[in-house]
Amino acid sequence: MTAAQRTSDLAGASPSAGTTVRTTLASKEKRASALRAAKDQSQAFSSQDQERAASNLHLLLQEVSRSRGLTKREVVVEAGLGGGVKTDSTKRLDTYTLPEGANEARKKRLAKKPGKYFEIAEAIAILLNEPAAPFICQVFEGCTFGADHQFLTSWEEEKWARLAQQLRMMGLAVARQTKVDAYWSEANKRNGIHDYRNDRLLFAAQAIDSTDCSTGLAGYTAHPADIPPVPSVLLGTKFLARESFARLCLSDGEEKEVVCAIMLEVRLALAPVGRTGEPGPMLEFRSSLNVMNRNDGETIITGAYFDEVDGALEISGTDVAGGIDPVVRIEGLELPEAPYRYECGHECWTWEEINPGLLQELFGDWENPLEMTYTRSMTGAKAIPPSRFEAGSAAFVLNAHLLTHALEAELSEACRDRTNLLAQFCDAVDEQILRAEADAETRWRNMHV
Repeated sequence: MTAAQRTSDLAGASPSAGTTVRTTLASKEKRASALRAAKDQSQAFSSQDQERAASNLHLLLQEVSRSRGLTKREVVVEAGLGGGVKTDSTKRLDTYTLPEGANEARKKRLAKKPGKYFEIAEAIAILLNEPAAPFICQVFEGCTFGADHQFLTSWEEEKWARLAQQLRMMGLAVARQTKVDAYWSEANKRNGIHDYRNDRLLFAAQAIDSTDCSTGLAGYTAHPADIPPVPSVLLGTKFLARESFARLCLSDGEEKEVVCAIMLEVRLALAPVGRTGEPGPMLEFRSSLNVMNRNDGETIITGAYFDEVDGALEISGTDVAGGIDPVVRIEGLELPEAPYRYECGHECWTWEEINPGLLQELFGDWENPLEMTYTRSMTGAKAIPPSRFEAGSAAFVLNAHLLTHALEAELSEACRDRTNLLAQFCDAVDEQILRAEADAETRWRNMHV
């Protein structure tokens, strides 16, 4: 799949058509612009960011060499690092790249300023005849450097940057411990479709990953039926719209006057982040629907995912009044905008790289705060660690869940659950394959001239 195909604008397409949209180039340019501004303002480039950027660049150079035939020597020359086409000047990259397992001496030699990273990323873009912004963003992926710092005070910068860094560290540790990369590798090879409402995999004559998740979900928006099951855990929810009157239309023709609430779910997911396909932590956003009877306030539907069809909401396989209704419609409901969905509807999910500015926007909002109390329990006040965040805030709760093992335990369990789901599906499909092959071979042996 080409970059042009990946960035095609499918906003407004129906879910059945595989609604998927890559973050627009303008969004990448905005992030790259913030990074350039950080460089121009001589913002701090921490040792952690130095190692992260160097590791990212090492992986990027490997990727473009493997998939695009671009040599390190060509990049070195284009970036103006010295040498010529007849000179082995690739060692000039040693201070800007960091292979896995590099020793401390190599780390100490890393560039202390970020400027040359921009030039190398731009050199890659020139050689590939592509925009520079995506490569700049990839080099600084996961760095606190340039991550919406213009909105943060020095104290704010420290606590939100630390929270972002620790969430990434924990997510990567869980990814390693659960070998979630093997899960994604297997999922990307298989055919099928994820029935996400009933959380099961079904055989289908299409790839489970019809959106090419292996090239990264950061900045991606997709219908959940078009992607493999993503390991994720709920962090919190907030109202997008509450006490909205509508009509609930059941498949047997019965109608009820109802009150609806549209919720934003903020989740922590482990999936391929960027162009390298390496799994890492991201924030995942979904919309869900709660429905109550308008007359007596009885809850009818809780936490349902829905599709927008002909101006109404459709929910399939929903438990209504003790029975499963195959199709429920909500009519007369005015929907708010779907946050973070890049002009796609509420039926789509989206993923964003973790950065300090986004965390502050979500977990530092006191006017419309995330509801966190029900997500996972803590054993008591003594178990709550000292915190940089104000008690009672969503960030305070998230920080406590992060530092007390609760969040990593739940995320690890989500990874194991997704791995088991895929393994059981693969076993069942493999049996069907062997049976179909055996039937065909028997038929061929019994054929007579």
